[in-house]
Amino acid sequence: QGTYTFSNGNKYIGEFKNGKQHGKGIFTWSTGQEYVGDWKNGERTGKGVAIYKSEGIEYAGDFLDGEWHGYSTLTFVNEGATCKGEYRNHKRIGDVLCLYSDGAMFIGSFINGKYKITLLLLI
Repeated sequence: QGTYTFSNGNKYIGEFKNGKQHGKGIFTWSTGQEYVGDWKNGERTGKGVAIYKSEGIEYAGDFLDGEWHGYSTLTFVNEGATCKGEYRNHKRIGDVLCLYSDGAMFIGSFINGKYKITLLLLI
């Protein structure tokens, strides 16, 4: 358990193993981006939340070797939208459900890099 501040201003608070982030921890980049969650051998692996303040995006879900990988909830803070679905190697795959703060809903699939709309409900 400990804290490490990098020379570029990034900071990690959490568990270490063999000098690497391992276990539970919080990593804050000097840009304001933040990750709270599981680490394995210095990589974000397991469950976690990544907050990208400058982009207005929050990703809560599974990580593998630092990439979005598995089921997740992706929130677009500025647009008032929350999307649930799956990622593989930081790319959206399969079915997705998006709910918007104004009541609109999008259900579809992500196939070969494009959305196929199943249902779009505008209120």
